[in-house]
Amino acid sequence: MAMKVFGAWAVGTIVGLYKAFILMHLWNWFVAPVFHLQEISFLLMLGLLWTISLLTDRADTGEEKRWKVMHLILDKCVPEHRRDELTEELKAETDSVWFETGMTMFASCVGYTATLALGWFVHILVGS
Repeated sequence: MAMKVFGAWAVGTIVGLYKAFILMHLWNWFVAPVFHLQEISFLLMLGLLWTISLLTDRADTGEEKRWKVMHLILDKCVPEHRRDELTEELKAETDSVWFETGMTMFASCVGYTATLALGWFVHILVGS
């Protein structure tokens, strides 16, 4: 489980770096010239993304507590003879969450790449 969490963190970090790379180029191609601003470096864009992420984070610690309470209550409701079956179903569901998370990150990267490609194309057309 710890390896899956570390892997998800690592992939998420790489996707975040890629997003900063793409936004840096889009900023430098479109925002800077239109609004007569300076171009932005990769590290400044990364810092800007981190800042925005922290400002818009909606972490709710009460939410986690409510889930724990609900799980404790539900655990008492499951008959003893069905616990193994439930455990297997929950394991299958948890495993699919990791796959779905990976597919979501992959789809984001494909979307980011398409945006970069279209942006580059428009940038070349405007520059010509």
